[in-house]
Amino acid sequence: MFLDLEIPDDDPLRPAKMFVSTAAPGFRIFEKDNSIDWESDFIWLVIINEEDGLDFRIRQTTDGKREIQACWKERELDDTSTVREYLQDDPAWDVFQLRATVLLQNRVEAQIDTIQTAQGTRQETSVRDVPWRLAERLRSLELDLLERAGSALESQVRALFLSIILDSLAENVPCTARHELMILGRQSPSFHQLM
Repeated sequence: MFLDLEIPDDDPLRPAKMFVSTAAPGFRIFEKDNSIDWESDFIWLVIINEEDGLDFRIRQTTDGKREIQACWKERELDDTSTVREYLQDDPAWDVFQLRATVLLQNRVEAQIDTIQTAQGTRQETSVRDVPWRLAERLRSLELDLLERAGSALESQVRALFLSIILDSLAENVPCTARHELMILGRQSPSFHQLM
């Protein structure tokens, strides 16, 4: 299942991120070996900002036109689908994963709410019975996958919180990352269960 994902309106880099993005604007949830997982190239661009090392520059092409160039810690990003590779090498990788997972968790919860709201819809007389039943079955399967994804994401959030807390206690994580952990925690339903 593919769910769309938007760059938050309050992100000051939103227009530039949208312009340079080469990835599909969303994420895929799938089942593999009886577990739920997700993948997305887009999410990694969404969750980083200037204070992390993301930068945008205007460069002039050989024909005199101007274009926006994305950079990660002074390295050019010609293909934004490679952002994850750069982030994995960063000391704040767990924080980046936490940001992504909390964002996905919130999006999955929003989709669950949307489907649950639609479940009370009555069949219109213009819709035949068989297509209506198929649509209901599809909604039921989608809801089941989303609920299992929500549980999987909650487990990931807990594991990442624990990892960051342990690193923080060992003073391997900068003070700004500890502060961000608290901010992200307030956005995640899992945070309140941990504390």
